[in-house]
Amino acid sequence: CSMSHMVSPEGRCFTFNSSATGYLRGEGTSGQFLKFGPDEKEKDAIYRASQCGQDGRSASLTAPNGPAQEEVIAKAIKEAHMTPPEANVWECHGTGTSLGDPIEVGAIRKIMIKHERPDPLMITTNKTNIGHLEGGAAMAGMCVCVQTVLHTSCLPALHLMQLNPHLEHTTFDAWLASEASPFPFEQGHCSVSSFGFGGTNGHAIYWGCNLARQAGSVREKILRRMRRMAPPEVRPVGDNPGEWESDLPDAGVRPGDRFVVRLSSDDPPDAPLRWERQEGRGDAEEEDDEDAFFSITGNFNGWEDDRMAPGDVPGQHVTTVTVPAGGLLEFRFLMDGDPERIVCPEVPGCSRKCARILGPGAGLSNSWVAREQEGSEIQVEVLCLEGKCSVLWFKV
Repeated sequence: CSMSHMVSPEGRCFTFNSSATGYLRGEGTSGQFLKFGPDEKEKDAIYRASQCGQDGRSASLTAPNGPAQEEVIAKAIKEAHMTPPEANVWECHGTGTSLGDPIEVGAIRKIMIKHERPDPLMITTNKTNIGHLEGGAAMAGMCVCVQTVLHTSCLPALHLMQLNPHLEHTTFDAWLASEASPFPFEQGHCSVSSFGFGGTNGHAIYWGCNLARQAGSVREKILRRMRRMAPPEVRPVGDNPGEWESDLPDAGVRPGDRFVVRLSSDDPPDAPLRWERQEGRGDAEEEDDEDAFFSITGNFNGWEDDRMAPGDVPGQHVTTVTVPAGGLLEFRFLMDGDPERIVCPEVPGCSRKCARILGPGAGLSNSWVAREQEGSEIQVEVLCLEGKCSVLWFKV
């Protein structure tokens, strides 16, 4: 390879760069396990299609053949029953030669210009990262494709300082990825090409979903683990079931009560599920919540506090106020009538009922505003449950 001037004297693969003079030989081994069938649990990516071809007689042994590359790519796309714009990332053979790189990008261009793309094609190559594995280069590129679709992110090409002026990437909707770039969606395709210096051309197409999305949320994992555990223990004591001890939530559980389930990787497979009541909310606090009231203060009452009446549902407080002169009503609330426990919107002069609410706290001065005809009546309601409040007002 060195005598044929195929290896870069700089010891790097400067793919797509103007200084590209050859490739760096890399070392590595890789492989894939292919399995037929819709097995979601053991799937990393879907191997949609692949094609191989021979470019026939060329100008020389190592000279690439653009039309032959275009032909094998078109056949792979046809086998996958897709269109060219569906490709998100293009993993090029990209050895880093001044002749081979422009010919490969030109073949991609001829495929892509046949259809309009919704977003630019990301072009990259792994040889700038790991070198040219020669006989193992194709499989390495295929493994990169799997990782690309698993993370829905394009692997960046290194050493891009000054682009090869003969590249045609600006003549179609594509760009050369010099940084890790995410897909526009949480799924997509990655195409990979590999060309032997003897004239054999190959192309494969992969599809996959984001790795985090496949793995599921932490909440889903915890619930799945809990469903696999043994049921909570019940310890009979005497003849009255009401006096038995168990690891279940007790019969007196109420809305807002919190329980803890402790999980550990050291637990045996048959470990029973245990519900432990979380301390911090006692009966006295619950009674205080039930007895809590709200007062309203605003420009309609000279910023004095008027106690609101209990509503039809727990935690609801209602009052009716008259719009003062000028047609602008301003108001905020005092929990338990305490001027040090103000409840108000996050922004001053707020007219949005769904705005974030601050408090109860001291030193808050923002207020809600409503514009209505002078002398008209406005019903104001505040609902506060488990430390969360909402506000509503309307003309009556």
